[in-house]
Amino acid sequence: MTDRYIRDYWYDHDGCDKIIDMFKVAHEEGLTEPGKVGGGDKSDIRPERKDSMEVSFEDVWQGVIGDDVWGLQDYMNWITVCYNDYWDHFELPPPIGIRTLPQVQYYKPGGGFFFPHIDAEAEVMSRVLVFITYLNDVPDGGTIMVNNDTTISARKGKTVIFPAGITHKHVGEISQTQEKYICTGWVEWLPS
Repeated sequence: MTDRYIRDYWYDHDGCDKIIDMFKVAHEEGLTEPGKVGGGDKSDIRPERKDSMEVSFEDVWQGVIGDDVWGLQDYMNWITVCYNDYWDHFELPPPIGIRTLPQVQYYKPGGGFFFPHIDAEAEVMSRVLVFITYLNDVPDGGTIMVNNDTTISARKGKTVIFPAGITHKHVGEISQTQEKYICTGWVEWLPS
């Protein structure tokens, strides 16, 4: 089944490698933290639902791990072009934008986002679109769209954008054998 509201874009492989390198440096510096679900405080660390390590682009923007030698600004410029293309394609009304910087998520073999979820929930209803960039190939580790029984393959550079609400409930496809790196974030309504 094809879902016309899931659109693909492709980021370059060198850019994907640089973002993975940023994650590894952040991890060595002790700046990664366990993935959270829900509102994002420490009580939202629930490894039975989401078993990952994460770091936000925010740590680079604040200079915590040095200058942007990883091309994160290039990625932000590129993802802005992508979500504007998505928005224009469906002729949707402004204003939208990124209010919270994306994060890099690392899943060890057997790790993942086990819990089917939507990204626009009670505490974050301003989210209108989700974007996921797969930073490495994981043949058995994509994203399963629960509502239409579609699996998005995790191919290096593949970026998908889809609605954040109830029509696009999703869950991780768990690879038992391979590591998975993704860059993910949200496009939100902006105050007018």
